[in-house]
Amino acid sequence: MNRATRLLAEVSAFAWSLRVFTFLLGRLEGSTVFLSFLLYTFLRTSGGVRIPIATLRVDRASGDLYEVVGWGEGVSVVKVRLGSSGLVEVYLSLAATVFLVLSATVAVGTALRLGACCYLELALLCAISTLFYRFNSNYLRNVGISVSATSALLYSTTVSTYLAYSLGRDLGLTLAIALNSFSILVGCDLLMVKRAILGSRSITIGGLGVYDAVVLIPTLSYLAVLLLA
Repeated sequence: MNRATRLLAEVSAFAWSLRVFTFLLGRLEGSTVFLSFLLYTFLRTSGGVRIPIATLRVDRASGDLYEVVGWGEGVSVVKVRLGSSGLVEVYLSLAATVFLVLSATVAVGTALRLGACCYLELALLCAISTLFYRFNSNYLRNVGISVSATSALLYSTTVSTYLAYSLGRDLGLTLAIALNSFSILVGCDLLMVKRAILGSRSITIGGLGVYDAVVLIPTLSYLAVLLLA
């Protein structure tokens, strides 16, 4: 990940933190900014803290996956086909846990203003998004789950823009963060978790903290629409 992307990831994570405390406190002032900075710092530093979730028994897993290999002076990604069975250790990073819980809390609080017809629309959009992220992700052996960043960011920004214009900017963007993050969680991570049996036999969801797709894609699309809408 280059320096520009890292900078955008950190700015978007802080913007999300600011949104969370603005909602929780009901106002934007000095204390809100300070608490937002503390939350942002926590997310930056807690990505390496892993919470054990489950140990899954995979009776059989096979298929195409990708492997990073060395070629002389550089590296290359090649497609291989493997099959295996056994146990997979599943972890969730502390940063991802806090991000998902707070995103869901704020989303539920704002969704109470919506009518019943909007819930059906959001459920359908969430299902479509989950399928999109599932088919745009791959497992890199001994590296982890990888999602096509460009297509994922374009899609999540489109979803965020649609919700911002259909429900209003603040309400729509708040729901878009939760919708995109949970769609990525299910589509990219939970539906791909058994592929870890083909590599390291353990997987950490959100292990890269603010740079992980489950945090980076929703917050970066939120920042993009917030600045451009």
